[in-house]
Amino acid sequence: MKKNLIIISLIFFFLNSEKSFAQIQGCTFTDGDFSVTQPTTYLKPQKSGQSFLQSVKITLKNNSKTKKYDDITLNVTGDSHIVAIIDTPTFSNIDTSKTITFNVKFYGIIGTPSNSYLMTPTFYWDYAGTSDYIQGCTIYVIIDDTPPTQPVLSLSSVSSNSIGVSWTSSTDWPSSLYPLALAQGISNYTVVCSDGTKQTIDPINNSYKCSYLTGNTKYNIYVTATDLAGNTSTSKTINQLTFPSAPTNLNATNITYTSCTLTWTAPVGGAPDYNVYNGTTQLNTSPITTTSYTITNLCPGIQYTFYVEAYNSAGKSAKATTTKTTPSFSITGPATVCPAGGGTNFSINNLPSGYTVSWTYSTNLKGVYGGINFVSLIPNGTGTGWVQAVVNVPGCGTTPLQIPVWVGLPDNFPGNFVINGNLSLGIGTENHYSVQSSLIPAGRTSFDWSLTGPFVFTRSHFNLADCFVTPSSSAIKGSSGFLNFIVTNTCGSRTFTSDPLVVIGTAGQKSGEISATISGFSASNIEVYPNPVDDILYVKLPAEPINATANIYNVDGRLVLTQILNTQEISINVKALSKGIYFLRLSNINSVTSLRFIKQ
Repeated sequence: MKKNLIIISLIFFFLNSEKSFAQIQGCTFTDGDFSVTQPTTYLKPQKSGQSFLQSVKITLKNNSKTKKYDDITLNVTGDSHIVAIIDTPTFSNIDTSKTITFNVKFYGIIGTPSNSYLMTPTFYWDYAGTSDYIQGCTIYVIIDDTPPTQPVLSLSSVSSNSIGVSWTSSTDWPSSLYPLALAQGISNYTVVCSDGTKQTIDPINNSYKCSYLTGNTKYNIYVTATDLAGNTSTSKTINQLTFPSAPTNLNATNITYTSCTLTWTAPVGGAPDYNVYNGTTQLNTSPITTTSYTITNLCPGIQYTFYVEAYNSAGKSAKATTTKTTPSFSITGPATVCPAGGGTNFSINNLPSGYTVSWTYSTNLKGVYGGINFVSLIPNGTGTGWVQAVVNVPGCGTTPLQIPVWVGLPDNFPGNFVINGNLSLGIGTENHYSVQSSLIPAGRTSFDWSLTGPFVFTRSHFNLADCFVTPSSSAIKGSSGFLNFIVTNTCGSRTFTSDPLVVIGTAGQKSGEISATISGFSASNIEVYPNPVDDILYVKLPAEPINATANIYNVDGRLVLTQILNTQEISINVKALSKGIYFLRLSNINSVTSLRFIKQ
């Protein structure tokens, strides 16, 4: 009789550079005419009483080229706790080169002690009245009714939406005898969170984070270890509260110089308490249980960043944030201080109780009376000025404020101020007039144009420093008027009046054409003196006049005096005229010239 004992070949490998495991190779051998192949020699651990869960296919090949075997029978023997059932235990008439397969199923009877059991397959054959047998490779059957060691669960992290846990690694015997066992016979871990989340974890890992949780909510978490046979062991349950989530919709309302009210929306899951911060400083000294909080002791004109966090016994949420600036003090008052009335008031509106104000102002202003938050001023001169208030803010120091003002009427027109444009206008002709913007008096809030005499504006000048003028439909040759440039502020206005505008020519005749034909009088060859004048105004012409007339107009364009010119040097008595600016228009048949003088 022949008996072959096959030794299991194991190859060890490493996983995670920490643990080594055996890899089952099965066995294959040849004995005489037969080749035997067993794909495995170790069966995965199983509980007792689990029928036919484990099976092995063993193949036997007749290698003989001449022998035809009558019968071949497989018998499996070993420990009495293990039952082996062979689907077809005997095959007959085994031809040469024929391969037969035995399907063997194993189970341990109920109550089989947990252990590893050896089972040996033996092949019996008959040929020509001769019998013999060969043995296959030993098969290891592992029966495991023992639960793994209990994992010890501990808390590793908590947030508003997650809870992390870790546990000690469980071990199991005899599942750990299985060569392919990766982690001391443990098949996997199952983590259960009370929100219904269940996650299976590889046995080489021992941590997990329950995510997508609700803030300020209590969760029950436990882990179950399962061995290779399906036995389980469950940890104790951890009851853990999540942090609250961050408040939302944080906003600051009712903002004053010194206070504001924060409001917010409670997070999903709610929160029992809140803290409020100004920057890094916590403001509340006791828990806030509502969703609003009034902040005081702020300073005017300061940008603040406020934070609100929710918290419970487990911990604090992330902070909600908002940035707001308290209003600044400002001086309320007009841009111009005028002489009329009892005084012009400047004030600090809504001044909180306990605040004081110190007022100062430019030398062209004079204070007449005042109070805690205002001062009343009158002119003490003219021109550019300023008003300053220094607000004393308790706990915040002082806040200086200053605004510019103009005192009195706009400035006088400078001596070199002129209205540029042709003084002679032909009927039907449009003339353009302008002033130099840099010479317009300071202190004005607006400026405009006006006309006297038989003239009209041809375009809307919209308060610009130029305009367009033409004789009106009723104008006749020789008629005249004036163009006025007016600057205004709330105290009044000042007016600059042009030299007389004179209508010359006929309808359709252009002023340029008229100017080309006239001769005789011009401002460059006429002497007028003294200027200013008290009584007698002397006029010296370049030649003896012919049919010449001197007309004097006031600034309103009204003719106030006429005198015939019959000599080259004449005198005009202006004693009866009122003080002011006048225009002397000298005209003859060929020319018209206007000059301005002052009666004092």
